[in-house]
Amino acid sequence: LSPLIETIKSFDSLYEAILVSKPNETAVATLYKLEYLDLKNYSFKVFSTETAAVKWLTEQKHTIE
Repeated sequence: LSPLIETIKSFDSLYEAILVSKPNETAVATLYKLEYLDLKNYSFKVFSTETAAVKWLTEQKHTIE
């Protein structure tokens, strides 16, 4: 396993919001997401605004408390 996968698996749950501003960044982030889809404890979303990212992360926080 890669060190990143080992690190992700060490958490009960891990949520990551990635901010992008260009179409090519969205494409790279989507490819990154596909690499880690099978990790059940890892949720990842791509956002174009900080407001949307923070809102999603806050919603995830409430689901694990």
